[in-house]
Amino acid sequence: MNQTNQGIPEIPGIDTHRVISTMGNDGEFFLELLEMFLTRYGDAAERVRTDLARGNRESAARLLHNLQGTAGSLGALELVGSVQALEETLVRSDNDPASLLEQVARQLALLKKGGAPWLPPK
Repeated sequence: MNQTNQGIPEIPGIDTHRVISTMGNDGEFFLELLEMFLTRYGDAAERVRTDLARGNRESAARLLHNLQGTAGSLGALELVGSVQALEETLVRSDNDPASLLEQVARQLALLKKGGAPWLPPK
């Protein structure tokens, strides 16, 4: 558990410098936001899979749009890029989104694992 001198922990998948520049050095606030993010979106890949299995690409795209905005505010820039690509695939094409969805799932799992030492146990 490596923590920057600003109080923001270094978590794989999070651009710590961006977080500091946008949120300041309030590690406690950042961790509260991360916990809320993971509570709300930690299972987003599974929910998107469910929507797609039901043929509801619009619902999946809406969820991804919201996920993208929140991930950006947390400095999860790689996740933002993956979510954006997946959302565009769902909205603008009939291409199979499976590989992009798996990428999003891996990135969310990385955030969960990286954030776990800093968050209350579930």
